[in-house]
Amino acid sequence: MQKYVAKSGLIESVPLMLPKTQSKFEDLSDVNIQGDSILWLSSYRVGFGKYNLHTKHLKLYTPAEGLANSIVYGSLMDSQGYAWISTNTGLSRFDPVRETFTNFDVYDGLQNNEFIGGSFLLLKNGEMVFGGVNGFNIFRPQGLQRNSNQSPVAITDVKVMNESVGFERDLPLIIDYKNNFVSFEFAALDFAAPQKNQYAYQLEGIDKKWIYSGNRHFVSYSQLPAGNYIFKVKASNSAGEWNETPTTLRLRVVSPFWVKDWFKTLMIVLGVIGIVFFFTNRIRFIKEREKEKINLNRQIAELEMKALRAQMNPHFIFNCLNSINNFILHDQNRQASKYLTKFAKLIRQILDNTDTPLASVERIVNFMNLYIELEQMRFVNNRFDFEIEIDPLINAHETVFPTMMIQPHVENAIWHGLMHKAERGKISLKFCRENKEYVSCIIEDNGIGRIKAREIAQDLSPSRKSKGTQNVLDSIETFNRQHNTEGAKIIIDDLYDTQQQPTGTRVKIILPDLAQQGLKLVDNGF
Repeated sequence: MQKYVAKSGLIESVPLMLPKTQSKFEDLSDVNIQGDSILWLSSYRVGFGKYNLHTKHLKLYTPAEGLANSIVYGSLMDSQGYAWISTNTGLSRFDPVRETFTNFDVYDGLQNNEFIGGSFLLLKNGEMVFGGVNGFNIFRPQGLQRNSNQSPVAITDVKVMNESVGFERDLPLIIDYKNNFVSFEFAALDFAAPQKNQYAYQLEGIDKKWIYSGNRHFVSYSQLPAGNYIFKVKASNSAGEWNETPTTLRLRVVSPFWVKDWFKTLMIVLGVIGIVFFFTNRIRFIKEREKEKINLNRQIAELEMKALRAQMNPHFIFNCLNSINNFILHDQNRQASKYLTKFAKLIRQILDNTDTPLASVERIVNFMNLYIELEQMRFVNNRFDFEIEIDPLINAHETVFPTMMIQPHVENAIWHGLMHKAERGKISLKFCRENKEYVSCIIEDNGIGRIKAREIAQDLSPSRKSKGTQNVLDSIETFNRQHNTEGAKIIIDDLYDTQQQPTGTRVKIILPDLAQQGLKLVDNGF
């Protein structure tokens, strides 16, 4: 394109370069001048353009901006400033202020959609003439009536998995997650030129913005995730006026049961129950194993206790037989007979003790009284006194002690503490309650003391070792294992006067109160 500069009288070239592409705006078909700076350019190839003579800026308009076609034959400007543009597919009216196009075609009364280059004229009375392949059109721009009716849209059909389904606009359409292929068909209720109606749709939750589909009036969605959606559709009439109030339809895709809250809650509950059940069974199994282990240890301990009692009983019986033999050697037959009677009764109780691990305090007291009577018969003039005291806090019928655990200590007190004492001796036996869980038995004598007794025993029989006391100590250890405790113990104290002279021995046997722990004593006649 060339321009004439009046001041210089020269003709200069005007470089018409398309923005971005830097290609030339070529094949001009027409130029319209608006004011002293704007040129409206028409091209047979690239569309319609606006060129600013001052800024030398060129702006291009194509079908992408709404122009009917890129092949432009010419343009005319009306009194209101609108540009009327003839193209290869109809007539376009351009609003320079809003930069919008309104297109007309044969359905609006044109002789044909195709016009002819250079065939256009603005008459003095303001009418415009455009020539085309089938004649020409003449019209007054201000007299044209625009279609200002907004076009409502109706959703005509909904298909799920290609099968039409009934629906109501006021109610959500509910479909299963397995049938999540949905199609919508719609139509604008504007019949002036229905082929010119344009559509736009949006599925809220899927489409981020409106999707303009031209005159296509259907859309499909597949693989919809579970959830709630709103399908919206709007349309423009034949004049390009959009109805901004869309038609809507709610849609709900039902989620599978395994993602619903109730199922998740159920799985959590079942999981917790399963974990609790697993650990409960595990704990029960461990407890049962531990119980089996305790029972096994208890059985072993019981066997050991029986073995210890079997060792203690012969030891005691051997000492009694020695006493009977002593009476016979000294021609004390009446004493021997009396002793044998009491001894027989004592033997029966001892035999009962062999299979009885525990005995009540009441029965132990009866046994010890009988035993002491036998031991006193062996001494001249009953050289020692014996007393038994029971704490009122102890139930003599229910509180139990291991059988043959107390007797060896009383025997030691007699034969090692009192035998070598010139004065009259004394032995006391006390059953006491230590606290709510423990009871004790205290055997106290006023004999010569352990140190002196050990010296005498060493002189009389250097090679002999006493087994009675050791058996009792072993039985305490076995008792602890048998009853899964560490509370059973024996404390032996040597007694002294103010001059540190031995005045006897005190033996304290402390045991858990098995009666308080729910152990019931079996009455076997002892």
